[in-house]
Amino acid sequence: DSVRVKGYITLWTYFIVMVAKALMANQVKTLVVDTMTLARRVKADAYLESLQNAAFDPAGKRIIVQGKELPMRERLLQREYGNPNDAIRDVYTTGAGVDKNLIAVHHLTDEYASRPNSKGEIVEVPTGRRVLEGLKNTHRFVDIAVLMTKDGGHIKGKFEKFGYKLPMEGTSQDDPTWDSIAALVAMATGDRFQIDRRKA
Repeated sequence: DSVRVKGYITLWTYFIVMVAKALMANQVKTLVVDTMTLARRVKADAYLESLQNAAFDPAGKRIIVQGKELPMRERLLQREYGNPNDAIRDVYTTGAGVDKNLIAVHHLTDEYASRPNSKGEIVEVPTGRRVLEGLKNTHRFVDIAVLMTKDGGHIKGKFEKFGYKLPMEGTSQDDPTWDSIAALVAMATGDRFQIDRRKA
């Protein structure tokens, strides 16, 4: 069974247990997930693994029904991505619920749109835009979203979202760090909001 995935349920369980421990630990103020894109892929594969396991008995042998092997799932259907998306959303909302800083790194991917081709068939084609891979509407679950790009020998951070002060959205910061963003939050809010800085 070359398309069977294995080990992802165990990997996801390990990941989510470690996240829970960090979120419950008093000494942990900030949790970094590098990358949340990969975490979502692991959860999607864990869900696929659970669906595939339904075609096997407890001994790992294919289940036979009326003389035929029970079909094994090869991939998730588009509508089944709700399961991994919900799990990732839970990480964000739990972090907010326990009042911890959560830094989640995401990859970008090409955006695709449905368009007719020369034969009039609807096909998926790249739009030329780059978008967050995975969970749509990620920005709904965060206070600050920074798009990091290389600019010469520096990193440029563009604030795609700045929930502490909306006019900051669209502005940029050169070579952003946790502390420089925390200082910007404090300055933008007149020191009403203070985010813990890193210890030197």
